[in-house]
Amino acid sequence: MDLCRRQEVLLVLSDAILSELSEVLRRKFDWEAKQVAMLLDELRAFAVVVVPAKAVHCFADDPIDDRVLECALEAHADVIVSGDTRHLQPLGSFEGIPILSPGRFFAGVGDAGWGLWRRPCCTDHHMAA
Repeated sequence: MDLCRRQEVLLVLSDAILSELSEVLRRKFDWEAKQVAMLLDELRAFAVVVVPAKAVHCFADDPIDDRVLECALEAHADVIVSGDTRHLQPLGSFEGIPILSPGRFFAGVGDAGWGLWRRPCCTDHHMAA
């Protein structure tokens, strides 16, 4: 999140991704509603929240992964950062947008070959904050 705060990376989210993040933090990590609200407020302060115009239907068993792809398309993202090893990472890319693990993304931020991180970067609920 520091990269986003410093505007080195533009984080792009959707309301569906924020809702899923809220649910996952409460269910899996036992966060209290106040903690979740504070994080969502902070994310909204520096992220761009888009309303996807195009529906994606790739993963019937996990539709939130479709919401991530929709967000990336709407934002014309340069990269999708995801910890999802079940659906998203195995795709490798979606409509020309590379899908990277958080580790690979953060390793690439310092590389000369990955220099355009100020353009939209869509992430999902699996990425550690």
